[in-house]
Amino acid sequence: MKRLKICTIMAAVAVASSLYTAPTFAAEASNNINLDLASVETNVSTNSVKATFKVTNSGDTAINLSDVKIRYYYTADNKKEQEFHCYNADIPTPYKSVTASVSGKFVTMEKAMEGADTYLEIGFDSNAGTLEAGQTVSVQSNFNKKDWSNYNQANDYSFNNADKTVVLVGEKVVKGSVPSTEVVVTPTDPTNPDTPVVNKDAKVEVSVSNGTGDNSLTPKFKVTNASGADLDLTTLKLKYYYTADGDEAQTFNCYYAGTVGGTYQNFTGNVVGEIKKLDGAVNNADSYIQVSFNGGTLEAGQSMEVQASVNKDGWKNYDQTNDYSYNAGDKVTGSVNGKVIWGTAPVEGPVVPNAKLSVNSVNVDKTNLSDVIIDMELNGNVFNGIKGLVEGTDYKVDGSKVTISKDYLGTLPAGTKNLTFNFDKGDAQTLKVNVTDPQQNPDQDSLITPTSGDYNIKNKADIKVEMTLNGNALVDIKNNDVVLKQGTDYIVNGSTVTLTQAYLDTLKAGQSVKLTFDFSKGNAQTFTVNVIQGVEEGLVLTLPDVTAKAGEVVTIPLTITGITADGLNGCNFKIKYDPQLFENVTITPGDILVNPNKTLFKVIDASTGVISVMYADSTGKDAEAIVKDGLFMNINLKVKDTVKNATSRIEVTKPGTFVDKDSDKYVVNYKIGTITIGGDTPIVVDPTISTAAEKFEITTPLDIKVGVLLNGSQLTGIQNGDKVLVQDKDYTFDGTNVTLSKDYLLTLPIGDSNFVFNFSNGKTAKLTVTVTKTDVPVVVPTAAGIGQMDAKPGDTITLPINLTAAPEAGIANFSYRIKYDPSLVEVVGVEAGGAITNPEVNFLSDVYPDKKIISILFIDNAMNDEETIKKAGGLANIKLKIKDTAPKGVMPIEFNNDDHSFYDINGNELKIGFTNGSINVK
Repeated sequence: MKRLKICTIMAAVAVASSLYTAPTFAAEASNNINLDLASVETNVSTNSVKATFKVTNSGDTAINLSDVKIRYYYTADNKKEQEFHCYNADIPTPYKSVTASVSGKFVTMEKAMEGADTYLEIGFDSNAGTLEAGQTVSVQSNFNKKDWSNYNQANDYSFNNADKTVVLVGEKVVKGSVPSTEVVVTPTDPTNPDTPVVNKDAKVEVSVSNGTGDNSLTPKFKVTNASGADLDLTTLKLKYYYTADGDEAQTFNCYYAGTVGGTYQNFTGNVVGEIKKLDGAVNNADSYIQVSFNGGTLEAGQSMEVQASVNKDGWKNYDQTNDYSYNAGDKVTGSVNGKVIWGTAPVEGPVVPNAKLSVNSVNVDKTNLSDVIIDMELNGNVFNGIKGLVEGTDYKVDGSKVTISKDYLGTLPAGTKNLTFNFDKGDAQTLKVNVTDPQQNPDQDSLITPTSGDYNIKNKADIKVEMTLNGNALVDIKNNDVVLKQGTDYIVNGSTVTLTQAYLDTLKAGQSVKLTFDFSKGNAQTFTVNVIQGVEEGLVLTLPDVTAKAGEVVTIPLTITGITADGLNGCNFKIKYDPQLFENVTITPGDILVNPNKTLFKVIDASTGVISVMYADSTGKDAEAIVKDGLFMNINLKVKDTVKNATSRIEVTKPGTFVDKDSDKYVVNYKIGTITIGGDTPIVVDPTISTAAEKFEITTPLDIKVGVLLNGSQLTGIQNGDKVLVQDKDYTFDGTNVTLSKDYLLTLPIGDSNFVFNFSNGKTAKLTVTVTKTDVPVVVPTAAGIGQMDAKPGDTITLPINLTAAPEAGIANFSYRIKYDPSLVEVVGVEAGGAITNPEVNFLSDVYPDKKIISILFIDNAMNDEETIKKAGGLANIKLKIKDTAPKGVMPIEFNNDDHSFYDINGNELKIGFTNGSINVK
């Protein structure tokens, strides 16, 4: 794949001659300067401070621009490195570009003033020339922190105020007022003026929730600033206590951090996570996660959320049942300036293991009652009884043995009853009693949860399946006709079945194996094992498991890992959510993105749920390539109020193309989690497929891929008329996509064929495949060519670049570079050709005389196929002036080697021929 670039807009230079006026010396400049601000970024919280500065010479004589400086005063909010960008600078009348002459530097003030501890100074070099009487120079600029964390402009001195933005000529202030009020700091210790101020009234409230994964800890913290003053986040530390369950090295990740309600701020880039060991292990904890911040302010009354994870090398499992802080916000500590103001740390002392029960669940048949005997492993604890039951009547205790009376069990209704066993130390233990009454419901089926699971042969782990027996008994488990061996292939503990690694290792990678659970009564149940190959190289795009309720906004972080030293310079892909479940969907950029206002493009189709995403370097110089792993973007979805219980997944409809700085493609892998929507009233959401119609061309046969959103159901089969398709022959299903085999599709007649997708719950889905056969047309090769022209020294000519034909799919974006010799010709301007759609938005160009390169880019910013190039015509017109010193002869104007790329709307690379041009100087 060739290089995908976006180049900054640079206006064509058309310098008009003017009479020379002697410039004013700096010392002579007085009040003859005016300053206006335009295009100001007015959001109080922003990661990019933007403004256009317009300096007007209202005097009678010219001023050297090299003597002019503009100072913008503000509070930097932290010590992070900052960047200045000048997108365009010019004198409109007569037109003159001075972009290349503009520079910006950040200066930390000796004394912090009210509203300012820093200023940005914008200046000009000597090549900028003079600002004549009556002329205005306009500077379009912005500045940002390198990690793209937010500024708080509310306390910035010059924010949206030209009178508080200063212009100097020489070193003399000729416009605006400099901040003069010093910040007054009241120290806590009057005898020591260097003592930092501590907010004694600081108060935070912390809650925590956890995901359900076994191979990672996924605490989600919600922190509320409950004090009456803003909280400096650099003073805040959170500690989450847990047991590491091994000595493997561990890794901390922050997927997202940002405010909830009020003025939005993204703190993801400010989070610092550390994994530390306690000096001495305590009950339910030998380690803790410490979350701190290197910048940012949480406003009074505002809340923020921090989504984090910790995993071991090799992704080995944790046992979170004995973790002190698991799902317990009052057991997470929050400290400000070293003082704990929230939560309770675990009590130090000898570690007492939790007591354990011999089984975690028992089955009770009300037509055949008997006492239930439970053995307890006390581990130094003392049994304190069963909550709600009477000792001696409902149960009896003999040492470490508890006998629950059949008389008590007979009083329980059909269903599940949880009994809580209490102890003097450690955690209580729960016994699940499954009560059935066959006389009331003699044919009730047993159930299993979940009904499918992945086995990653690069990250091996047992698979656990929970059974609701409903009075029945498990007879066996089969793989087709082969009966699995209990104790070897699987282990039964109460109502839990564990499929062992030893058995799962016998399955072949890429298979979806269906295991049949047979019971003594009722229907069998099917569990599908998806055997997947672990990812060893390339990029991994991850969307984790998340939970939400009706009416809530859920944020799903999309993270990327595997970015090499060559960076990620461009990508495009499409994903899909279920519009029946979610609404008001938005995308917010992640902290690894560079200049996301110009590099991230996204289009959300609310009717279909399709999200089109593209990232592209806008500089043409690899300056905005992504160079580190982390958060790419957040998908924010509101769960519709009508949805109570459902499961869903984000579907990948187009995996897309990802390239590095050298235009080499990455291998891309997606890891997609489940969105679990919980509520009180279960409803069934119909499964859906990504399309209702597809085309199949016999002369160019290709498999057809259809996305499937199960919504908690299972795909039970596909029918084409009376024909039931055979899985793994006529089609394959990976849990997210059905692929209809081209070999089967070739058996279909010309015309429409209907396919019915059947599911275990909800309605069927229908797909119409239109089969066609066309004669192979004579294809006119698509080629781009540079014109050939005659000229004389001193002439100004326009050299066209033309497209001979457009591919059927159209051209959605292209970039290419052209070599020229600046010692022989001057580039006066570059304009869009006739084939370019909406050139004011879609066409970009830049000229680099030092590199002898003209860079040109087209991109369909609508991203919906409406502005793609679908006809032959002009791609660009380059206006060149032949220098008087140019010798006679042929001067080549050529495409720069293979430094070009053309793509259709789906991100597929187009094959384009290239023909170089020339100028014959006579």
